[in-house]
Amino acid sequence: MDTKRCAVPQIAAAFSLLACLLFTGCGGGGHHHVTNGPPPTDIDGRPLAEGTGSVSVMIARPGGAPPDSTAPAIPAQSQSVRVRLEDPLAGNRLLAAEVLLTPGGSPEGPLTASFSDVRAGPVLVRVHAFATADGSGEPLLSTTAATTVTAGRRTSVP
Repeated sequence: MDTKRCAVPQIAAAFSLLACLLFTGCGGGGHHHVTNGPPPTDIDGRPLAEGTGSVSVMIARPGGAPPDSTAPAIPAQSQSVRVRLEDPLAGNRLLAAEVLLTPGGSPEGPLTASFSDVRAGPVLVRVHAFATADGSGEPLLSTTAATTVTAGRRTSVP
């Protein structure tokens, strides 16, 4: 009977210790932040740069290229221009596209394609000029430029 009496205080002490640990935590300190899942990745599982920005692509019309521009002007017979933004880190996966109409009697000055909510990071900009009004067929002119989109900013591509 004496052994039962000794076991009761030991069990009580064990429960007290367990309660103390439960209420005070592990003592590791610091801040433990919980996020809404893992960070975003591209289709190959690589982490993406956080945030999005915008891209503005200026396309020179015949005779309308600024003197310091290295981009060629679109041919005079162009009826449309297709602009594509691609991800070079994900096998040139399409991020955004737009077709601009360029009818023959249009005013001079550059054409502008604007894209918003483009993920931050490297981007390939492909421009193709076509003799058709729907951005299809054999391109009259094709050019590619590389740029980097910065979160919260507008990136201009001449």
